[in-house]
Amino acid sequence: MSSFITLFSLLFLFTVSAKAQMVLVKQTVGANKSIEIHSVEYIEQAVKFDAPEILRDLPLFMGEEDFTSPERYQEILYPTLPLELAFKTSKQVKTDNLLFDHELRTIIKQGPDKNRIILTIIGDGYTLAEKNKFFSDVQMLVDDMFVGVTFKSYLSMFNIYAVF
Repeated sequence: MSSFITLFSLLFLFTVSAKAQMVLVKQTVGANKSIEIHSVEYIEQAVKFDAPEILRDLPLFMGEEDFTSPERYQEILYPTLPLELAFKTSKQVKTDNLLFDHELRTIIKQGPDKNRIILTIIGDGYTLAEKNKFFSDVQMLVDDMFVGVTFKSYLSMFNIYAVF
């Protein structure tokens, strides 16, 4: 029997927990000010603040000759999950066919995948015991890749994922 977890229930459990957690919301804001939520993550933050803080605000589409779209990709850190976002992110997630010993991590997310260069690094050859080493090696590779002038200016055009 398939099991379903209601994301809204999870959001409720996180918001009533005793730990002070911040909420990172990744969203797209359309030209007509419509909002599409891509992800909601709970992170622990050393410094807590009262108002939302915009961490990233980039054009959704980039092109040649100074073309930028009016749509925006944003990452906003909230002190708590706003109620309107809790309802927008409430959906059912099917969990019966997941591979629990495999993992997909977002290394760099600069905007929606449909308008970015997607680089996926696969952990072929690493054993399950070397999982942490794999993700460490991926981070080192990505850091080295964007340090020099070759790719540094193009970092905003990349979304990078690691699959173990």
